[in-house]
Amino acid sequence: MEKGEKAIQEEENSSSKPGNAFHQSALPTQPMEKPFEYRKRPLSHQELENIARTDPKRAKRIIINRKSALRAKEKKKLYTCKLEQRFQKLKSQAAQASLQFNLLQMEQKSLINENSMLKDHTKLSKQMIELQESKKDVIRKEIKFYQHFVHTQMCGTVGGNMVNNLIPVWANNSSMVATQGLTLLHPVGQLSNQTQLPSAQATATWTIEKPQQSLSY
Repeated sequence: MEKGEKAIQEEENSSSKPGNAFHQSALPTQPMEKPFEYRKRPLSHQELENIARTDPKRAKRIIINRKSALRAKEKKKLYTCKLEQRFQKLKSQAAQASLQFNLLQMEQKSLINENSMLKDHTKLSKQMIELQESKKDVIRKEIKFYQHFVHTQMCGTVGGNMVNNLIPVWANNSSMVATQGLTLLHPVGQLSNQTQLPSAQATATWTIEKPQQSLSY
């Protein structure tokens, strides 16, 4: 400290002399060194012992400052180590997150493809259902047509209302079902032949019964 003050005083004395004024103006201006810049160099052990002899409080303060500086350096190193560890941990987590993100993207693409396939399958199934319903409608119409056809064949008239007249005549006969089946197979020709038989029998009975009536009178 005393050395720095002496150097500053010498510089001030040299600058105050008149002979040195021109020399200083001719020289390029240089920044003046500040007193605290002399203290950047750490004190050696011998210098510290000399200071302790002359000024023990100052020596004690220097030692305390050195210890606090060492503790600060250790804390700084520890903090940097913790920051590096945390950085590495975050880096590994980011790598895992990116990998998981890629897997999720692949899964999303597969789900989108599966969804499109399911949509196509539902469309095809709907088309099949509509086709089956249309087939069912056609079959129902055919069934109704055949039912109507059979009903008209069973209850229809052939040559006047002859079939309706023949039904009560042959009601007690056991072969009525067979005759109805024959009407379906041979609708016109055979029925006309079959209907001639009871008419002939009726005429025969009428011819036989007529003389008996005449004899009774």
